[in-house]
Amino acid sequence: MSTSTNTRQSRGRACLSCHFRKKRCDGEQPTCGLCARSLLVCEYPPAPPAPERRPTGPSRIQALESRVRELEAVLNDMDIEASQPSSPSSPPCSSLIDPHSGEVVDWLQDILRPTLIINRRQYNLYLDTTTLKSPPRPLLHAMNLIACHIISLSANADTHPSLQELEELKRVLLKNVHNGIHMSLENAQDLVAGVVCAPALAAQYLLQAGKLAEAHWLSSTAIRFAVSCGLHTIVGHQLVGGNGDNSSSRGITSSEPVGTLLVPASNAREHHDRSMAWWLAFATDGMVEIVAKLPSALRPELRVCIGDVDSELGRIRRIITPFPLMEDAYEQGANQASPGLSISELFLGNDSEVQDPSMNSIFSMRLKSMAFVTVAGLLSDGANLFQRIDQSISRFIESLPSSAYHKSTHAAVSSENDDSVKSNMVLAHMLAYLAKIRLYSISPEFSQNRLHTALLVGRLASQLNIIPDANVATLITRCCSEALHIISPPGTAYDIQLPEAASLRLLLDLLVR
Repeated sequence: MSTSTNTRQSRGRACLSCHFRKKRCDGEQPTCGLCARSLLVCEYPPAPPAPERRPTGPSRIQALESRVRELEAVLNDMDIEASQPSSPSSPPCSSLIDPHSGEVVDWLQDILRPTLIINRRQYNLYLDTTTLKSPPRPLLHAMNLIACHIISLSANADTHPSLQELEELKRVLLKNVHNGIHMSLENAQDLVAGVVCAPALAAQYLLQAGKLAEAHWLSSTAIRFAVSCGLHTIVGHQLVGGNGDNSSSRGITSSEPVGTLLVPASNAREHHDRSMAWWLAFATDGMVEIVAKLPSALRPELRVCIGDVDSELGRIRRIITPFPLMEDAYEQGANQASPGLSISELFLGNDSEVQDPSMNSIFSMRLKSMAFVTVAGLLSDGANLFQRIDQSISRFIESLPSSAYHKSTHAAVSSENDDSVKSNMVLAHMLAYLAKIRLYSISPEFSQNRLHTALLVGRLASQLNIIPDANVATLITRCCSEALHIISPPGTAYDIQLPEAASLRLLLDLLVR
C-alpha cells in the first residue's frame, strides 16, 4: 500500500475544521491541504471501528448456540440472586440522598449551597444571591452538581463524603438536571431556572469533565430556549436596592419583550435574574464553541447583530440585552444614565459619546471577548465587514485595562486577596487575541498578522504566575494551544527558540497537570 494511501482518511471523512466550515477536505493526515494553506489547527474525528466479520454456515450456527448457552447461564444466575434475601449493601451515594425526598441530605446540602455561592462567579452565575439561597428545585440540582464537582477535586477514598460517593452523586445530579428540563417544560414552571440556568451550569461541568458532545447539547438547549423566552431582548437594567426591597423597580425603566413564553417580570430582582440568566447561557455557549470548537447555537442571532441577514429577521433576532454592570451597581441601586452597550454596538461601533457603563465589569469584559471569538468565525475574506470587526476588536483591546489590573470584582472582596482578577484580565486579553487569530484564518495572506497576534498571546502567558480556576484555565488552555500551533507548528522546529513559545509551553504544562 502506498504512503499516500496510508495518510488518507476513508472516503467521505473530513477534518473537523473543513466539516464545520463546509469546505471540501482532501483527508491528508496529520494536516489536510486546506488547513495547511490556511494555517488552521487540523483535527480529525476518531475513525469508527471496523465492522466485525460475522461467521457464516456451520460456524455461524455454532456461534449462535454458544451465545444461547451464555444467556441461559446469565438468566440462571439472575434467578439465584432473586431468590436470595437482599444484601444490606447499598449504592455508594445512597447515604447522600434522602430516601423519602430523593434530594441531597440536609447536612451535605448545608455544605454544597455555600460552596456554590462562594464560587459562583467562576461559573458565570450572577443571579441575585437571594435567589441562590433559595433556588427553584431544577436550579438547585445544577448548583449541587457544580458544588459536588468542586468538592470532589480535593476528595479521596478517606474523605467524607468519599470521592467514589461524590462521583456517583454527580451522575445522579446530572440525571436530575436532564429530568428537570423535561419537568419544567411539561409543567410550564420554573422555565428560566430549569431550561436555561440549570443546563447552562451543567454544560460547564461537562466541559471540565471532557464530555464535549453532551456539553454542546445542554448549552445549545439553554441558549435556544433563552431566545424563545425573549431573554435576548431585555431592555435596560433593573437595579435592586441595597436594602433588599425588590418590590419596585429602580434605575432605568425596562421594556419586557412581547410575544415570548414568559409573563413580564414581577419585580426588579426577577428582571435582573432574567438578564443574568441570558448572560449565563451566552457565556456557556461561547465556552463550548471556543473549547470544543463546536458551532455556537447563537449563530443566527449573531449574524443579525453584524447585519449579515435581512432586516425583517433582525427585528426578531437582534440581541439587545445590555452587557452586565458591576455587581455593586445592582446591589446599591445606583441610577444609570445609559441602558448599556449592546452586542451590535460592540461589533459595529457605537456613535454615542456616552461612556459604556459595563466597561468596568470583569464579567462583561469576558463576555465581550468571547462574543468576538464566536463572530470571527462567521466572516468571509474580503468583506467590508471583516475590516469593521477587525477594527472593533482592536478598539476593544485598547479599552481593556492592562493585565495587571487589580480592581476587586466586588466591594466585599479585598482587591489584594482577589487572585482571580489577574487571571480573568489575562483571559479577556487572550480571548480578544484569539478572536483576531480566528479572523485572520480566513486567508493565507493574513499569516503574518496571525503570527504577530499569537506572539502577543505568548507574552501574556509569561505574565500569568498563578493557577486560575477551572473554567478560566480551560479557556486559557485553548488560547495558548492555538497560539503555540501558529508559532511552532507540530512536527517542525520553526521558531521553537522564541521566548513566547517557551512561555506558552510552560503555562500549558502547568494547566494540564
